[in-house]
Amino acid sequence: MLQLRGEPGRDGVELVLQNRDERPVRLSTAVTVERAAEGGFSALPGGQLSLRNSCQGAPPKCVELVPGAELRPPPWRAAHGDAQCGCREPGACAPLPTGRYRFTVRGCETPYRVAGEAFDVEP
Repeated sequence: MLQLRGEPGRDGVELVLQNRDERPVRLSTAVTVERAAEGGFSALPGGQLSLRNSCQGAPPKCVELVPGAELRPPPWRAAHGDAQCGCREPGACAPLPTGRYRFTVRGCETPYRVAGEAFDVEP
């Protein structure tokens, strides 16, 4: 079982992904950010967020988490554009509106999807 959550903090929202299964899991490194709307969640267009260890170089296509592993990519800055590895300069990316958000990830070779716990973004 995968546990996925967002932890809002001073530097943005930290994505925390844990493999609590007894088997390794392979995931696409592309993360979808969704916003709560009309009783459900919908994907934000144009977000660039990846399961990666750092902002150096391009992320790989897939990542494998062994049993018990935890991944904490660079934080998401709750903004439009490359709000994970870009947006380092003040005013470089437009902030998203206040609301409830969540992260979702997908299997790399298998067709499954994991939606994370919802979290709040405030200005």
